[in-house]
Amino acid sequence: MTVVSPAERRLERVLRQYNSDEPVDQDYLDMYLTPPSWGLDAPVERAFASIHERLDNELEFLNQKARSGGPFAGGHFNADNSRRLLNLIDEVAELRAALEKVGKSLTVSPEYQRVLDTAKDWLVDSGGSPIPEGFAPVVLEKYDTIFGLADAAIELSEHSRVSLVPVGEGSFALVHKFVDPNYDITFARKKLKSTADDRGRRAVPS
Repeated sequence: MTVVSPAERRLERVLRQYNSDEPVDQDYLDMYLTPPSWGLDAPVERAFASIHERLDNELEFLNQKARSGGPFAGGHFNADNSRRLLNLIDEVAELRAALEKVGKSLTVSPEYQRVLDTAKDWLVDSGGSPIPEGFAPVVLEKYDTIFGLADAAIELSEHSRVSLVPVGEGSFALVHKFVDPNYDITFARKKLKSTADDRGRRAVPS
């Protein structure tokens, strides 16, 4: 019998909401569906595709509203869209927390993370949201993934575990840093993205 930990049960409950009959655009699913050997689970991939698609819908409309102006200097974001974007921000936070409990770190493209970090400061869930003056339009990524998974911690040779801190990412790899407690030295760790092609696999040795 397979023993499931409380953290795994929590993640399963979070992912269950993405297994409904609500359709996800096939183009977004295709971006995230990977061969089994690449290590992503289908429920996680479906969650990434669902959130990515809905974020793009809201952020594309946000860009339009920011350009159109109106009674507010930066434009006005409709009430329903404001609530949906707030809910998406909460969804990402919930998924991130559940993944961390099972030792995985959710990675988000910097452009989208910028919106997730700042939009909650001005979004309101009633009456629509005044878009801040000088709002930088979001550069949407409709043809590549914006979400990924990385290890939240690694085990050193003497079996102690250390946390990984995200530093950045390139076309092919995710970069984290960690401090070796035995020597108090900071190391960088580069890990190939699951979606990297053969060129990336050659560029980032395993």
